[in-house]
Amino acid sequence: MPLALDKPHIFESKFKNIKLVATEFDEPFYGYTLWRFRLYVNEKLYIHSLLDYNSKGCGLEANLEKFKLDSGDGAFVFIPYGLLVFNTNDLSLKKYDTEIGANNAFIENEFWDDMLFVLRQRSVWVVDLREETLQQKTYPFDKLKFEKMWKQGDIVNFLYRDKKTGNTQTLKYSLENKNFKNDVV
Repeated sequence: MPLALDKPHIFESKFKNIKLVATEFDEPFYGYTLWRFRLYVNEKLYIHSLLDYNSKGCGLEANLEKFKLDSGDGAFVFIPYGLLVFNTNDLSLKKYDTEIGANNAFIENEFWDDMLFVLRQRSVWVVDLREETLQQKTYPFDKLKFEKMWKQGDIVNFLYRDKKTGNTQTLKYSLENKNFKNDVV
């Protein structure tokens, strides 16, 4: 069920006094929609150079229905403004350089085994939260469209539809080896 666009939404940490508040839905540029937001830590607005709350393009992803805020142990928070990870222990914020591009909207994210997985329509981002490293796979618009992800044992699966054939296939990531087991051809 989509989030109501006419009211704010609060995402609260289950572990610490941290709130990510989607304050209002906006279209700052034609066809580009986002949620204006504020990050609060211990009831105070968190100020950081990476968070220019008043900038025209500063906002969370438009589709937040499958957004997960906390890692399993509460040590990290994902902020879907690009790829920002907030360390809740030392209150530091890290930005990862990613390829986004057009027609590559956010689908969902999950935290598994000290890793953050972010699935977009044409991209998979894997962040090792302890090592602070990023692995990413981004595909051309006419190649595929990711639909969902799930964990099965030691494997994270990313279901996609091939745009040429219409068939569904799965890209796989090994949590044990920390690498993609197959690639889209």
